[in-house]
Amino acid sequence: MIVSEVIKGGIKIVGLNGRLDISTQDAVQDKINALLSDGSAKIVIDCSDLTFISSAGLRVFMSALKQVSSVDGKLVISNLNDTTRKIFDITGYDSVFNITTSLDEAIKQF
Repeated sequence: MIVSEVIKGGIKIVGLNGRLDISTQDAVQDKINALLSDGSAKIVIDCSDLTFISSAGLRVFMSALKQVSSVDGKLVISNLNDTTRKIFDITGYDSVFNITTSLDEAIKQF
């Protein structure tokens, strides 16, 4: 898992590349924790290069949403591939998260 960060218009964009599972969840959680400790409350998770997500990965997303919400922030997920999107649909997370089909659309949510 490669976790990247870009800032665009005051919005922190976290890019995920690879598999998000129990062996990689800490890297993503650590990045989100670091952003929140820096005072960032506008976060987009760009999943365009996310190839797989397990239940551990879904927990990371849910934890991030709770953390961001606790500081009156906003979390948007963008660019889920078809397989990952199905996982969000089946688990009902599609109704919990603000999910967009593009990064530009995600940025407009702020």
